[in-house]
Amino acid sequence: MIVFYKTSVKCKSGVYEFLDFLKKSNIKMCIASATATNLIDIVLDACNLRGYFDKIFSCGDIGKGKECPDIFLIAKDYFDVDVSEICVFEDSLVALQTVKSLGMQTVGIFDKFNYNQDEIKAVRCDIEFTNYYEEKLLLQGIDFVFERNI
Repeated sequence: MIVFYKTSVKCKSGVYEFLDFLKKSNIKMCIASATATNLIDIVLDACNLRGYFDKIFSCGDIGKGKECPDIFLIAKDYFDVDVSEICVFEDSLVALQTVKSLGMQTVGIFDKFNYNQDEIKAVRCDIEFTNYYEEKLLLQGIDFVFERNI
């Protein structure tokens, strides 16, 4: 599993430019992921992304999955902002439903390796796209997703 995360996980097209734009715009960003923290760390280092994010939150550390609002609310509290000021990038149907129920803005990420893509479209995210050249958004929070390089 560790070898996979070190060698096969790559950023989607346009991610570096998008993150540079957000960073230059002083947008606060964190990772709120269902992936274990040690694997997130491996990807951040392998993809040279660590400097973009203020904090990492993992469902494993919190003890609850994304079907519960906890990870998103902890990220919100970390930045001390209102839910209306947060935009969550997400590729998980369950997580998108949770985020929408909290009143946070959502960006649906489509990825051929994820299940439920048609259902994700039905959630009616505030914005939907498959690569980061499609949108330049001002964001307060982010759940960052990666693409397998297969």
